[in-house]
Amino acid sequence: MSKVSKTPELKTKAELPPTPKKLCNWVTNNAFDFLGKGIDEFQTDSKYSVIHFCTGVELFLKARLMKEHWSLVVRDMNKADWNDFIKGKCNSVTLEESFLRLAKIANEPISQKKVFMDLADHRNRILHFDHELNRNVPQALRDVASEQCKAWHIIKSLLTEHWKEHFKQLQSKIDELDLKMRKHRAYLQVVFESDYESDIKEEIAQGVIYNDCSSCGNHSAKVMVLLEQPSIQREMCKVCGYDSYPYLVFNCIQCEGKVIFQDENGSCEKCKKEYDIEEVKDILSTTHEGMRNSDIAFTDWEFNCSWCDGYHTVIRNNESFICLNCLEDSDRIESCGWCGEGSINLQDFSGAFGCSQCEGSVGYQLGKDD
Repeated sequence: MSKVSKTPELKTKAELPPTPKKLCNWVTNNAFDFLGKGIDEFQTDSKYSVIHFCTGVELFLKARLMKEHWSLVVRDMNKADWNDFIKGKCNSVTLEESFLRLAKIANEPISQKKVFMDLADHRNRILHFDHELNRNVPQALRDVASEQCKAWHIIKSLLTEHWKEHFKQLQSKIDELDLKMRKHRAYLQVVFESDYESDIKEEIAQGVIYNDCSSCGNHSAKVMVLLEQPSIQREMCKVCGYDSYPYLVFNCIQCEGKVIFQDENGSCEKCKKEYDIEEVKDILSTTHEGMRNSDIAFTDWEFNCSWCDGYHTVIRNNESFICLNCLEDSDRIESCGWCGEGSINLQDFSGAFGCSQCEGSVGYQLGKDD
């Protein structure tokens, strides 16, 4: 009698090997879980709140790297092995390495990474040393609330704006965390009313301008003017310490309303007209023969920025040269000694080491040798 072949059992969905997409989803869900846990523990167990919140932030950065490729979260990419990776047998990137890879590979630089580094430093102090939170020092809890408000403000902005196409399906989870963060805002509102409100009112009466802080929500963000014309401003919150990224202010060409321009886009507060970088270039660029304060005459009126590696993001406005990406300004344009491109904040010995757009003679020679 012939043997009947046994039909192989089909594996259940849970038994199937993970895919890169599934692993990325796990990391993302863990990021939400850890961040939510950190928020919940803020007043009941603030020490663990710092640890869990910081872990959640780091996982969000790794999740974004995994959207590019799973190997980007492996510390030594040359040794990246998928089978080891899915078993957890690898060293993952540090916070600083995450910033570097997001900027250089994903083209997603984090402009306010110091906020995350401060959070990580705080976490490390708690893990390895005695800490004020163990002794119920009131200022220590304020510091936790401030750090977490600032970090969440940036993470939320990344998830809902810069990284929107990767995380748009998770809006409900983002909203849930944002609702939880209101406990921090309520706590900082008490701090604002008891310690800062009366002094800020006196300053306002003397002509100092304050806005609502985009991090903690209090009317405690002091406006500082970095450049008069065109007006480049930034804000520093007295309550939570949030230091805003610089923004450009000019009048709307449609209704004369106030336009806030930041991260290469902006809109009018009055008529809601939107502006992109090309339109702002047309509005604010001024050109003059001779190009005073420059060491070379250029025929092109768009230049590069060595601070943010922006290509043709720098315009001339009267006697200033302004990058419309990072809003750094300079009084001069310099020519790269290797490629000849005009830039602000050009490094010394550019002929050897290049600029933001070229490798210089040293890089060129090394490339030939390879």
